[in-house]
Amino acid sequence: SPSRLSRLCDGDNVINADHVAHALAALQRTLNTPYSPLDHWRVGDEGAMSEQQRHGMKLFADNGCVACHRGPAMTDSNFHRIQVPGSEDEGRYRVTEEESDRFAFKTPTLRNVALTPLHEQWGDRHAGRGDPHHGAGDAGYGVQR
Repeated sequence: SPSRLSRLCDGDNVINADHVAHALAALQRTLNTPYSPLDHWRVGDEGAMSEQQRHGMKLFADNGCVACHRGPAMTDSNFHRIQVPGSEDEGRYRVTEEESDRFAFKTPTLRNVALTPLHEQWGDRHAGRGDPHHGAGDAGYGVQR
C-alpha cells in the first residue's frame, strides 16, 4: 500500500535503489526458516521426525522426488519439463518462446510449503495434498508446519 511504501522509504514516496534495497532486506528478514524436524533429522537426530514423517520421506525418496526437491531449500532451482494434468499453462515457453521450454517450470521449494500459497500452475484442486504436480499426496515430508 502507499502508506506502507512511504514508511519503508523513510516517509517519502520516491522509489530509488536505496529504498528498493531496504525493502528487499526487510522482506528477506521475514524469510528465515527455523530448523524443521527434517533439518534435525538430516544431521543425525533420528528422533526429530515422527514415524509418519519418516514414512513420508521414504516415499518422497522412493518416488524420485529428491531428484529435483533436494538440499536445504528443497529445490534444485532448475527448470524441468512437466505437463500438469488439466493445465494449459505452457510454463517458461511463455517467456522465452523456445520450444524446449514448453511446459518447463522451475522447481519450487518445498520449504514451509504448508505455510505458503500454492503455485499458480497447480490450481486449487491440489490444496494441502503434498507435492501437487506429481500427485504424491500429503505424506508428511518433514517440512516445517
